[in-house]
Amino acid sequence: MQTKTKIGVWVLVAALAAAGMIFADSAQAATITDVSPENIWTNQANTVAITGSGFDDTTGMTLFRHTDYTPADEIRTVDVDFDVFSDDRAEIYVPAGLRTGWYDLWVAGNDGGGELENALWIGSVVTPSVSQLNYTVSKKVKRTINLTFDGVVLGKKAAWATVKLNGRKVKVKRVSKNGNSSTVVIEVKYGRWARGSYNVNLKYKNRVREEIDSGDDVRYRWRWDSDDITYENVLEII
Repeated sequence: MQTKTKIGVWVLVAALAAAGMIFADSAQAATITDVSPENIWTNQANTVAITGSGFDDTTGMTLFRHTDYTPADEIRTVDVDFDVFSDDRAEIYVPAGLRTGWYDLWVAGNDGGGELENALWIGSVVTPSVSQLNYTVSKKVKRTINLTFDGVVLGKKAAWATVKLNGRKVKVKRVSKNGNSSTVVIEVKYGRWARGSYNVNLKYKNRVREEIDSGDDVRYRWRWDSDDITYENVLEII
């Protein structure tokens, strides 16, 4: 079972607090109040500033991809490199290539851990194999284009993905994936399309395994995971 959960990540000092053994000048568990920037992109590594308190005792920092269910076949935790500059200021170094979505941030320390839910949004990026097309009046002209979506994991069936260019639906020929990226091969019939920039809209669904905790046993069931993403100014007709 690959999926990691938050249970057992932190060891808090609640017992000492209850016994009155923690004084005002004792070390406190870390707290996170803010991150900057809170929106980054998955196609490049990013440095993110962290503010809060109790960072002097930090032993580790972890990103946890936030989902509304527990994926059975995805490791959602990512341990990140970090530097602590003071008790209230630190930085984390987020690697490129993570899946798109909201991430919680966990800070672990000998005196306890802190957490900020939905601390960081990691956005996906699309790269086309062709970014410009020449305007034409011919209705027969068509072009095959590869769209690589960094941070998006698609199912292998082309029918599960829909691509539109400025609202015009195009043919999806095939879909492939590589790690946390996917490539969609489209066929565009663009005769007499207006000159200008074109946004790409990707709408997809995946059939994924969900992990169900039922007491002493872990069960699995299939469910649909879906998203609808728009990328601006991806293609241009000149």
